[in-house]
Amino acid sequence: MQKSLWHEHPTAWDFWVFEVEGGGFGPHTHEGFHEWMLVLDGAINHRIGEERFIQRPGDLVLVREHETHEFQPVPAAQKRACRVVNLPFRVEWVERLDRLLHGAASFHAWMESPAPLRVQVPPSRWSGLCEELDRLLGHTGDLNAPLLASRFFLSCLDAAGLCASAGKETMRAAPFWLRNLTLELDQNGALSPTVHEMAQRAQCTPEHLSRSFKRYLGVTPSQYLNERRLRQAVHLLTHTNRRVSDIARVLGYEEPTYFTRLFKGAYGKSPKEYRNAHGAPSPLVLLS
Repeated sequence: MQKSLWHEHPTAWDFWVFEVEGGGFGPHTHEGFHEWMLVLDGAINHRIGEERFIQRPGDLVLVREHETHEFQPVPAAQKRACRVVNLPFRVEWVERLDRLLHGAASFHAWMESPAPLRVQVPPSRWSGLCEELDRLLGHTGDLNAPLLASRFFLSCLDAAGLCASAGKETMRAAPFWLRNLTLELDQNGALSPTVHEMAQRAQCTPEHLSRSFKRYLGVTPSQYLNERRLRQAVHLLTHTNRRVSDIARVLGYEEPTYFTRLFKGAYGKSPKEYRNAHGAPSPLVLLS
């Protein structure tokens, strides 16, 4: 077995990014998370359950928590060192997708399917995924990481066709100004505008902004901003030693007690309890 160079890139509590270069992993299962797998260079012999296949650049594979899998580089493809990128995400995050995807039937079908999910992404779409992944890898460890990881995760879902939902409109159908506004927020972690400031940026009324957020995102602007701030709070709590009151102020909460109440409502723990309870989990359960 070739030696694997395994790099972990910190992003946020819900996501990690792992790069595996030059080698592979024996049989293992995942405890508490699913993962996307992409091959950027070379090719791998991949086994998920009883299914064996060769995964190459352009193939997007989703490995679920309960599935045992293993992979090794394909020797004939080793003109360049094999490079695999994994995006594990906690199973709890899946529960949040119902609201975002409006109960997409295709997503639930994947969850219940006995077969692994493998998708060949068109070259133009694959190029866009790789560009998003490069942006994510360039920001791991900083305040933008959680948002870029979430965005890349959703792009993988969309590329795999798991965002389809009959009779419902999604961000893909959103007007340019709304997509541009959310992209600006995602790329600027320090930006914490009010709803009125968001409306001014979008050059629309607060009422139209609220209707559009509800229509395409399923949440109000205030809910969107609070969820975004709280995910940033998770990153700061688990990747820095800053005081909770400092984190609250950085994220635009003037009253730390209000921040604590919102955080506990979203995550079931106070910020201090959350920081004490959550560290970087062990990503693999190896099978002997």
